[in-house]
Amino acid sequence: MRFSLNKLKMLSVSIEADKLPDYFPSFMTYHSRYDSLSENDFERFFWDDTHMENFKGTKRHNSTLILIAAPYIATDEDTRVYNQISEIAKAQNLTFIDFNEFYNEIGLDFEKNFNDDSHLNYWGSCKFTKYLGSYL
Repeated sequence: MRFSLNKLKMLSVSIEADKLPDYFPSFMTYHSRYDSLSENDFERFFWDDTHMENFKGTKRHNSTLILIAAPYIATDEDTRVYNQISEIAKAQNLTFIDFNEFYNEIGLDFEKNFNDDSHLNYWGSCKFTKYLGSYL
């Protein structure tokens, strides 16, 4: 999700304030200066913390990894990218599901369930998470 006021609001209601740094890498310290980044900029990312250990090492933890594309209004270029991801996933014996192919099964209505071209609204996200939960 791109950095925006909407993202900050989402994080503020989803994460305890004191845990925000663990889930939100220091985007503002490196955005717009990609050409001048150094090793020091990468010393502490959220995936390096030991308390986040469960978020990495799916093979080591014998976890099943499922890759998904959450539903949004996908372009033809997006579809080509997801087709490539699907091929790579198959080669790695991974599951990849492009939920943009399941609008009808999920019950998504473009007029009622999307906030914009890229995001479901509250009701759309409820439909999608129910569908995803049933799949899992």
